[in-house]
Amino acid sequence: MKTVLLLAGTAEARQLATAYCALASHEVATSGTIFQQDAPPVRLIASLAGVTAKPLAYSCETRKGGFDGVGGLHAYLKRERIAAVIDATHPFAVGMSRNAMDACDALGVPLLTLMRQAWEPIGDWHSFATLEKAIAALPLGARVLATTGRKHIDPYIARDDLYVFLRSVDGPDVLPAHIVPIAVRGPFTVHAETALMKEHHITHLLTRNAGGESRARLDAAASFGLPIHVVERPPQLAATVVHTVADALHWLDDVLRD
Repeated sequence: MKTVLLLAGTAEARQLATAYCALASHEVATSGTIFQQDAPPVRLIASLAGVTAKPLAYSCETRKGGFDGVGGLHAYLKRERIAAVIDATHPFAVGMSRNAMDACDALGVPLLTLMRQAWEPIGDWHSFATLEKAIAALPLGARVLATTGRKHIDPYIARDDLYVFLRSVDGPDVLPAHIVPIAVRGPFTVHAETALMKEHHITHLLTRNAGGESRARLDAAASFGLPIHVVERPPQLAATVVHTVADALHWLDDVLRD
């Protein structure tokens, strides 16, 4: 049995796992693919970093926790005899993606990156290379809806002249008074985002260019004419990149038939 490792944690990763399981159980017609009854079975393992306390469930085998760097990932790929890796992590998970590329290159394991398309600028859009620069450009006294996650909060802490409403799935443990945590899981509608911005008298949106369909905050901010500070994506590392689950499944089909 061939084993495929899915580096997960995104909506696209869950969609891929669900589609794979449906195909593998013959719930969907799959003429000419690896998922036919006469094809060898394929084991899919979704790997979650463990950043979120209660991640959404996957429809395939799941492991939680990191690999302890590129060496640990290399050892895991070798031990589990991984036939292919699909990197469907967040576009800003640069460390994990680099480790995957290095480990796969060393072992000759095929690697695919499944990455959602970046957002195109909308409204009063301001691009920044780093979170620090995006925060530094905020004016004194700005009331900011920040959707950049809970891991990198030091730049917000340093700007105690701001009112920051920091949204993430899990809230940080301890925050200074000028940072208000909003612990909630998406997806969010434009209506809900509009109501949130009105309730907190938001003057600026600060987000990362995560891309994909979860763009309601952008549309809501643009409808108000709010400045949108966007941390743009880091340079893409992988050589083979697709943007849809269907293309990822086709790639997997081709690779596992070799």
